[in-house]
Amino acid sequence: MGWAAGVERILLAGDRQPAAVRAPELFVALADGARGQRRLAAFALLGAARSAGLRAQMELSGRSLKGQLGHAGALGARYAAIVENGETVLRDMQTGGQERIATDTVVHAVLRGLRDL
Repeated sequence: MGWAAGVERILLAGDRQPAAVRAPELFVALADGARGQRRLAAFALLGAARSAGLRAQMELSGRSLKGQLGHAGALGARYAAIVENGETVLRDMQTGGQERIATDTVVHAVLRGLRDL
């Protein structure tokens, strides 16, 4: 005995359309060969950004740094944080400008940058 709901038909019959996926405000990237402490710092940064209310994503598929930044651009991310040794390079994906800052100040810098828009 089988059962099928026809999920596609149910979705098409619904009144509401799914909400548009909004671009992340911050994309956390790992410098090539990042292991151990840098990976932990990147996860901590991702958690802090989300706790502050930012839409944030992180590289999990093992792309090169160039591939990660290309993916961030394709997603439409406003900022990319490249976690390196003890510091982070914060890149403005719209202007291409970047600055090297302490990892624990990235969330504040992104919030300040978004407020100034």
